[in-house]
Amino acid sequence: MAAILLGTSGWAAAQPANTLTAAEKKAGWILLFDGQDKNAHWRGGETGTQANPWSVEDSSMRTVNTYSFLCTKASDQFSNFEWQADWKLAKSANSGLFIRVVTSTYNDGYEYAILDDAYGGDRVEVSKNPADKLPSGKMAYIKRSGSIYDLYPTTKNGVLGGQYYDSTAAKPFGQWNHGVIWAEGNYIEHYLNDRKVVVAEIGTPEWVARFKNSKWNVPSLSVDQWARNPKGSLCLQAHGGGDEGLVWFRNLKVRPFTLGDTLVSPSVSPNGGNFSGSVKAGLEVAITGAVIHYTVDGSEPTEASPVYSDSIAISATTTLKARTFRPRFKGSSTTVAVFTKGGTSIGTKDLSPLPDADLSPINGGFLIRNTHADAFRAEVLDVKGMVVARFSMRENMPEHSVTGLEKGVYLVKLQRANQLQVRKIALQ
Repeated sequence: MAAILLGTSGWAAAQPANTLTAAEKKAGWILLFDGQDKNAHWRGGETGTQANPWSVEDSSMRTVNTYSFLCTKASDQFSNFEWQADWKLAKSANSGLFIRVVTSTYNDGYEYAILDDAYGGDRVEVSKNPADKLPSGKMAYIKRSGSIYDLYPTTKNGVLGGQYYDSTAAKPFGQWNHGVIWAEGNYIEHYLNDRKVVVAEIGTPEWVARFKNSKWNVPSLSVDQWARNPKGSLCLQAHGGGDEGLVWFRNLKVRPFTLGDTLVSPSVSPNGGNFSGSVKAGLEVAITGAVIHYTVDGSEPTEASPVYSDSIAISATTTLKARTFRPRFKGSSTTVAVFTKGGTSIGTKDLSPLPDADLSPINGGFLIRNTHADAFRAEVLDVKGMVVARFSMRENMPEHSVTGLEKGVYLVKLQRANQLQVRKIALQ
């Protein structure tokens, strides 16, 4: 994901597993597993002819001890997309991710390798491609987590050549890893724990040469057809092997896109408003490998503008503008947030429009309506700045009553993850 959102003061909130963030929803991500229902998007086998024997354990889908696949259903077929998955391995475990599968994982497509790189049985196999020679003279390992199994080793930033070989991206068995496949026509990128480790293009001379030096070069498979399906299922592999073959999957999400799409614009938090002293603004866009360029002088951002990498400190009245860029895609529209230095006392305008809620006085307090079905926490402060009430709203709570308040003016601080808003209400 591009640009981690850094917040202002408030409650720290870790993103729960198997959920979509606000930025992911904005970008069009689809959640493929909610932590409970293993059958909502998944079926046993490539075509659904098998049962789904995998279990749900600790909000994860866990493999079984026999060789099998879970693949997305016929209603969940994908052509161009980015797919992310978290996995955790038992010692010596062996698994993989497969894309655009129609009838057979073996015949239809390549494998994003998932292996115990320290103890797995495939860890000692090396590349047969001369480009993968290490500075030591040895050959790079071709079967490591994040690699295109038996074709492309993991490298630094996906650059080929033994001097760029990278064998340190994967975490040991028992720890969670995060992987992403970016599939853009024949163009492929692999990410492992937020590092780009493979860049490849199906059908190029490089691809063909690697295929011919791989296990896939058998009479039953053709380099002109292998991994060439324009659309198909996403598949998870259980390789078997007893308890040591177990793998856990969670945070399975996919974002379909159209080639050459216009990218979604960044989110900003807080989204402008009045402030005193200084404020830190965070930018976020849920697109792997995207770059956010921004300006603070009111000009339109271009790819020559500063690259966002951390929160932006603002200490004077500022117009922040930001856009999303990625090669071969159209840059996004411009996100604009105006920060006006002038204090946050009672009577000034809101700091941020998110989370959104309606406040209306009632006898002895006020009623808050959750207009956008947001989950957030709140504090109520009197004119002296003392906290007189605290409460939380869940997404399925349409409204909440705050009572026991005297007449007067109050500030209501609404906090959703790293987004902060301050509201005013007068009780008569």
